Amino acid sequence: MAKFKTRARAVDLLGKQQIRDEVTAISELLRNAYDADASEGLIDINTDKQCILVCDDGDGMSADDLEQNWLTIGTYSKKTKDIKRTKKNRVKIGEKGIGRLAVSLLGDQLLIISKKKLDGKWCVLYLHWELFRNEKMFLDDIEIPLKTFNTLDEVSIYLKDNKNDLKNMLLNNLYDYSRWDSEIRNLVIEQIDSFEIEKKVFDWMNIIESRKGGTIFYLTDIDSGWDWRVYENIKNLQVQDETLEIRYRRLKDLLYSFQNYIDIYDKEVEEEELLIATKNEINEDDIFNPRIHINGRQLEDEQWFNKDDIKLYDYALKGKIIDGTFNGKAFMRGQGKVEDVSVPASELSIGLSNKNYKDFGPIYLKWYFVEGNAGVSSLNKDQHRDMRGKLEEIGGIYVYRDGLRILPYGEKGNDFLHMEERRSRRAATYLFSHRRMFGFMEISKISNPYLVDKSSREGFVENSSYNYFRNVAINLLKWWALDYLGTTQDEGKRNNYLNALKEEYERQEKARQQQLEEEQKEKQYFRDLYKTLDIFRESLEDQSSKLLIDINKVYENYKNKIELCSSKLEKYNIIYSFKRECIEKIDMLKQRKLEINPRYNHSIEIIELVEELNNECAGEVVNGNKKLDFLASQLELVSVLNENEDIVNIYTKLDEALGWIDDFIRKITELKNDHFKDHYELLDEIRAKTMNLLECCENNAVDESSIRPGI
Repeated sequence: MAKFKTRARAVDLLGKQQIRDEVTAISELLRNAYDADASEGLIDINTDKQCILVCDDGDGMSADDLEQNWLTIGTYSKKTKDIKRTKKNRVKIGEKGIGRLAVSLLGDQLLIISKKKLDGKWCVLYLHWELFRNEKMFLDDIEIPLKTFNTLDEVSIYLKDNKNDLKNMLLNNLYDYSRWDSEIRNLVIEQIDSFEIEKKVFDWMNIIESRKGGTIFYLTDIDSGWDWRVYENIKNLQVQDETLEIRYRRLKDLLYSFQNYIDIYDKEVEEEELLIATKNEINEDDIFNPRIHINGRQLEDEQWFNKDDIKLYDYALKGKIIDGTFNGKAFMRGQGKVEDVSVPASELSIGLSNKNYKDFGPIYLKWYFVEGNAGVSSLNKDQHRDMRGKLEEIGGIYVYRDGLRILPYGEKGNDFLHMEERRSRRAATYLFSHRRMFGFMEISKISNPYLVDKSSREGFVENSSYNYFRNVAINLLKWWALDYLGTTQDEGKRNNYLNALKEEYERQEKARQQQLEEEQKEKQYFRDLYKTLDIFRESLEDQSSKLLIDINKVYENYKNKIELCSSKLEKYNIIYSFKRECIEKIDMLKQRKLEINPRYNHSIEIIELVEELNNECAGEVVNGNKKLDFLASQLELVSVLNENEDIVNIYTKLDEALGWIDDFIRKITELKNDHFKDHYELLDEIRAKTMNLLECCENNAVDESSIRPGI
């Protein structure tokens, strides 16, 4: 009978050589912490001390777990057909057991320290990965030190004082010289002899003790193939290595998007908008916080999307695809428009050879799109600039399974929905761009069992289920652009919206111009006001002096006229003309009164100054009127050549008026029309007043010679 034999290097082939890079390795270690129901997972890298500390506060492992599961390749503990949720209701991610070997990618020596929550015991495992790169050794040949302890004190004392016991047990694997290259063997022995445990390890052991369980992976002699320092100052590198930038971006994405925060934030926003109190508040014990520290720099402190960003989009599509049909809602933020939409399987299945959708399970999705041109976006300029910057770095459609991200989908350069390829053909038609979108597609290991991870832990095996998953999403993107938004239609929703946006922009631009003009008018108004205030007193004084001089000149002119007139009537006409001319000059002084424009805000000081100056101006007007009254009285004293003629003229004109009134009354009476009744009364009143005036004139002329003609 023949048997398969497994050489030790099979572990290296399945682990280190299957994992893409150090970012994928870190991702796997954090996922293992998540599977263990940890509340946090820490990756702490110290290049100066050549060590990496991987810690979590999860369920921990017993010695039996380490031997039967962790050290067993192809374990069935996470098989798809036997999926069990954890105490925190998590679905375990791993299914092949290969992810645990990702730790071999990071460092040559590994010390595992773990406390099992169920039994409270501690265990320690120590190995050197070079043992599993030896082509001359079989797995059965390797003995790995594994120890169990009852208390924290026991394991701490052992690791501080008796770790040479572990070293000697591990060194037993190197005694057969025939199986080793002497140079490699000497290096391994040297590394094992110099193995030391940092204080941080013991600090974390105390944390694990306080939290009742957890696991530590302590790696030394870290792999020189990864220059961790570039993650500290990636933007300051003199030579920009694109591959390094991509890895740096992937590492940060791993932190920010480890869990589906887009969905969490969106649900919070919906609850706020609907004024719904959160019914199921997040249990802090169920949260998993991934943390990565590189030489003291805490990458988790850097910003990703936040809840406010979820509101910043132009178009959004939310819903689910089930049995090949999409049902959900389409959003147009600029119009505040939300519509229920449905896309039949006949449209989403275009290009698929397998039309059996029943076995695939539901795909939940939320997609958000931001216009590339700020001029046609519903976002303001600052919002658009900020979102565009974020999307350039972390945009894309992510894939989540049971709330955790599946790499590499949505990474920079991984446009798995071929958005950019379509845009390169017809950008106006195929609107959506990989770096102008954010959002996710969510699946479940239970509901979507035929989406299988690649052994490299990088995405799904491209089987018929994956083709369905990708193609229905591609067809939905096409429907969203062409059929719903109508990118090829003159009267399509997007074009109608853009036209309305253009009109609104023109309206706002007109209002902005008017505002600018108004601001300019206001500035000019205050410039003129301040200038007027500066010279007001001096100008008022000059004009007042000139006014008095002018009035005196006018007085002399009219005085001469009175001295030459032949009647009092003419004299009084001259005095009236004098007053009228002087009043016009005084009115010019009145016009200097300052007026404050009520449209503008004035300081208290300005208001008080204007009031003070106006009072001064009013005082000068009063002085002018006094001068006028005085000079007018002086003119009345001037004698005329023949004052008796005035009385004769007045009598004559009053007699003419009475004759006209009597004649008008006679004509109205002949018409015999009641319509003129009110006119009779008025004319009677005028005639009576005229007679009274004649009587007054008669009385004033008693001392005169009888010159009144008969009536």
